[in-house]
Amino acid sequence: MAVQAKKVLRRKPAAKPVKPVVKPAAKPVKPVVKPVAKPVKPVVKPVATPVVKPVVKPVATPVVKPELTEVKQHRKVNEKPALATKAGINISPAKVKNIVSNFVLNRDAHKALVELKKASPRDLHENSEDSSKVTGKFEGTPINQLSQETQDYIKKATSSYEDNIKDVFAHKFIKSMTKPVKTQYSNELHDAMESHESNFTKEFFDSENTPFDIHAFNESFDSKFYEEYNKDKTTRDADSSTDQWKSAINCVTKLKNRFSTNARVFLSTFAELVVNQLARNGSISCVADKKRIIQLNHGLDTTKDGFSERFSMYPLIANLETFKQAHTYIEQEKNTEHKKGEKGTPRNTDIFKLDWLELSEQYSFRFYIAETCREVRMELAKTLDDDGKENEVYNYTSVGKIFKNFCSTLVCELLMKLGRMLEKEIETRGIKTVNNTIIGAVISHYHIVCGVDEGPTFDFIRQATAKYYKYIDERHESRKSD
Repeated sequence: MAVQAKKVLRRKPAAKPVKPVVKPAAKPVKPVVKPVAKPVKPVVKPVATPVVKPVVKPVATPVVKPELTEVKQHRKVNEKPALATKAGINISPAKVKNIVSNFVLNRDAHKALVELKKASPRDLHENSEDSSKVTGKFEGTPINQLSQETQDYIKKATSSYEDNIKDVFAHKFIKSMTKPVKTQYSNELHDAMESHESNFTKEFFDSENTPFDIHAFNESFDSKFYEEYNKDKTTRDADSSTDQWKSAINCVTKLKNRFSTNARVFLSTFAELVVNQLARNGSISCVADKKRIIQLNHGLDTTKDGFSERFSMYPLIANLETFKQAHTYIEQEKNTEHKKGEKGTPRNTDIFKLDWLELSEQYSFRFYIAETCREVRMELAKTLDDDGKENEVYNYTSVGKIFKNFCSTLVCELLMKLGRMLEKEIETRGIKTVNNTIIGAVISHYHIVCGVDEGPTFDFIRQATAKYYKYIDERHESRKSD
């Protein structure tokens, strides 16, 4: 048998006794007693008596400011060449012709045509970008419902038109006569005209009031003289009844007096010279008065040196109604005080008025006048002053609105006056077309009446017209090449 080992039991040693830790007792704290503060007596400061000292202002030492050179800001100068430098004139020949033709030579015809065109049938188009769109049709106003003045002129024009056709027919009929009949016709016509003159020339212009009726004589010579003409007239009347407006417009148009191309250019250069001299005198007077805007009184100033040399056309405009209205306005302005910077109602610039012309037509030359003033300004700016420097001050002048209105109205009145003289020339010469020869004669007569040498005027006209036609030819060639 196995021997089992015996467990040895050991005893743990006994714990040592722990002594209790005894903290020492705290010492008693004595209370802190703060000492009582002693009362502080307020300190009273004595009030100081104010001492008034005299104020002595220091003497200011003068400050010398450095001299500043004034820098003037000028507007940009338009140095683009004016049309007249190439074409000889700025004024439009078409507008010149319209004033003389529509308001003098063909005044009644122009009124009748305007009314007829308004009364004519036509399609009504929509007032939009697509003007081809028809919205309706105007049937037209019958001629017998137009104004009595227009109806009377249409009758006159129709009668004149028929007389012209009769004259052409009579010329052909006489040419077809045999030689003996033609001789007989010439002898009887001569006797009839002498008899008419002896009966109706007791006073100087009686024959003009009762002209010889050639058609009545022709019918008395041969009762069948106008037989073929009457047949043709019946056919024409039937055709014209379908469109009475077109027929009337045709007759009125044929009665109008006409201008040749040379005549309108010739007359335009004359008007250009008047505006050029007005602008030159106005610019020089404006700068002499140390102003910058050319006003009406500058254009008509006669006191500056060299006036008679630079404004030879002055006597030709001095008797015009526009000239008189301008002087009246200048005198009124002298007696009216205008405070600087005062704002009020805008000044009325429409102070000139012409009969038979609306303001739109009366002021139709304002743009061309502005161009002529610019042309003159650039010429004067290139001249030299007493110190040998260019007169650049002219570049900074501008044109007043009243001055432009005056020049445009003056040109219109001058053209209308020349138109009345041309009207007499047409009546006495028995012509229908005004050419440059007739225009030259009228201008020459005008100079003689006013006591002005016509030589410088016609020199200017010849130079300007030569330049104009050269410009037109060059432009025509350039357009053909393009």
